[in-house]
Amino acid sequence: NLLKYYAEIQNIFKEFEVQEVIPTTQQLKEAFNMRMKDTSEEQPEETPVSFWEVFDEFVKECGNQNNWTASTYEKFAAVRNHLKEFKEDATFNYFDEFGLNEYVNFLRD
Repeated sequence: NLLKYYAEIQNIFKEFEVQEVIPTTQQLKEAFNMRMKDTSEEQPEETPVSFWEVFDEFVKECGNQNNWTASTYEKFAAVRNHLKEFKEDATFNYFDEFGLNEYVNFLRD
């Protein structure tokens, strides 16, 4: 999302540059907000991705990018198993300060 915002801001600056105008902060904010409003109306709402799908994608991507060894994959498999045992229906929202403390307590017991 940040990359998308960056690209939009660059496009806004290009448009002002073509007009040979240096935008004020307010003009930039207004142009950006208008574009973000337009794109949010156009895009259908994204389907939520499960915690486990993201976890697996993280392991896959980071493993490939960082040339993980078999033992590193095994460690992440163990973390996944601990998390599943702790909370099968884990969500990102659950793991706030309270949820993280609960997980740490679970691991200690």
